[in-house]
Parts: sequence; structure tokens; C-alpha cells
Amino acid sequence: VEFSLVPLLASLTADNLWALVDAEDVRDCVGPELIGHVIAANTPLLAWVSLMRGLLLRSAAIVKMPSSPSASWAILFRKTLAVVSPRLSESVSLLQWTGGTDDLDTRLCRSVDALVAYGSNNTIYRLRQLCSQDTVFVGYGHRVSFGLVLAGAELKSAAAGLARDIVLYDQGGCLSPHTIFVEGSFSAAKMFGTYLATALAHMSQQYPQRARGATAAAQVRDARALARMGEGA
Repeated sequence: VEFSLVPLLASLTADNLWALVDAEDVRDCVGPELIGHVIAANTPLLAWVSLMRGLLLRSAAIVKMPSSPSASWAILFRKTLAVVSPRLSESVSLLQWTGGTDDLDTRLCRSVDALVAYGSNNTIYRLRQLCSQDTVFVGYGHRVSFGLVLAGAELKSAAAGLARDIVLYDQGGCLSPHTIFVEGSFSAAKMFGTYLATALAHMSQQYPQRARGATAAAQVRDARALARMGEGA
């Protein structure tokens, strides 16, 4: 989050926000009266983006924050908004409970005019079922991203950039590449792999990784073991 925060803040200028409004052709549009936002824990800064877009459409917001410390980012957004525009901050309500709590999830889904949700595919499916038929629903579920190194690319530079993308959210972000395709010869692909290994070792020092739980650590070990078996074949 620390490394993503600087470019995000730099993008939140008046000129950039007006450019976003005009690019989406919504300068004279008014959104739903009340938008619900369900924010996932793995990409906490999405709360800022989701809230900002809703507010630009003059929509009030109810935010279901993740039941983890990452909820603090939505709180900081509202506190900052209160400094700039107290009245605007009053249109944002922040709530926190454990995902999957049927009663509270149902109340949220039935009280909003639109729901924007981030989470696992199961979470997205479940929330969609809880919404009434006339509620606008926008769901962002599980994503798998890949990288592409084109022929003629500078391999060291490409490896450094992709290593940063891999490490930044510990492959937990929707744009974290899980597979990288290298266009060209097999020797070029092997060379890129060498550069990528070096870049990952460097980036892991620059971007310290969070401690994994026992289940996640076991899954990583299994994936590595299967990859080594594939190399042997």
C-alpha cells in the first residue's frame, strides 16, 4: 500500500478528476442515490477509487469495510474528506462486520440502489443473489493476470518491472501476473527467467512480504514442488 499510495495521491488532482469525468462522459450525470461498496481486504486502496467514483456522480455511499486492519484506509479517506468538505464527508457511512454475516449482508444489499463489490467469486455470487432485481450490481471477482514480454524487449528492464508487479501485493492483487509469456526463442525465455529470479530477489528486499499463514505457506511449497517436477520432465 505504501508504494501504491504515492501515485494514487498524485492522480487525485482537480484536472485529473475532471479528465476522468469527461473520459467517462458523465459530467452532467447523476448516479444512484445510494451506492453500497463492499471492499476486499487484499487491495484496500480500492476503497478510495470506488468511493471517489461514486461521489463524482453525486451518490451517497455505504461502505462495508473488510474485517481487518486494512479497513483503516477507508477511514482515512473519510477523515481527509471531512477536512476538505465536511458536508461531502457526511454522505459517506463506514461500517464493518465479518463477511458472510447473512443478516447484515442482506440489509446492505436491500438498502442501496446500486452495489459495487470486490471479493472472491463466491462472495460476488452470494451478494448478487441477496440484491433485489432492480438493484444495479457491479461485481469484481477473482482475476488471473499474465505478463507478456515481446520480442526485442530489453529483458533486464522487463524483468525488473514484472518483478515489481509480482511482489507489490504478494500476488494478491488483480493485476499481479501469475504467468509470463516470452515471445521468441527458448534461450531468450531462459535468459529472461534468470533476470527475473535476480530481480525478484532484489524486490523482495525492497518490498518486505507479509507473513503467510500455515495453509498459504503449504500451498506455496506445493506449487514450487510441482514446478520443479515439471522442470525435471
